[in-house]
Amino acid sequence: MKIEIRQWYLQDKEAFIELNNTVDCTYNDSLLEKPTTDFAVHNWIMCMVDSEFVGTLFRAVVADGKVVGQVQIIRPRGNHSVDGELGFVMLPEYCNKGIATEAVRLIVEEAFDRLPYERISAVVYEPNIASIRVLEKNGFKLEGRKANAVQSNGVVYNTLLYGLLRKK
Repeated sequence: MKIEIRQWYLQDKEAFIELNNTVDCTYNDSLLEKPTTDFAVHNWIMCMVDSEFVGTLFRAVVADGKVVGQVQIIRPRGNHSVDGELGFVMLPEYCNKGIATEAVRLIVEEAFDRLPYERISAVVYEPNIASIRVLEKNGFKLEGRKANAVQSNGVVYNTLLYGLLRKK
């Protein structure tokens, strides 16, 4: 299976809507609130295209020619540090196939090549073993844990904090 990341295009509107409507966006700033409108998706994609000048990369994850997810490195809100934050989402049927691992590798490589980041961080909720594996396979190291950090549907989760330093 050929895996690549690439810029989002307006032609990807339907793929973005599918991703947005399929994946729980409660904890993901890269997706829109539901229900989405065609106008909102159009504007969001245009913002993704124009976001690179502020130190943010939004990329479509493509497997065998189909958009199956999104991966991004964002500059933390209100922060002008040398840290970027990683996020990724995949359509459920494409999880646990190595696609996210490769997409994260590609965007981290692009971010360290093109942006001024010295470190990339990621946050994952403790029960999310698949995301933990993606991070660890890409060299991210566990840096800390916040107990009882997130409540979802009445369940309290621990939050794991991961980081990856630029190789010198």
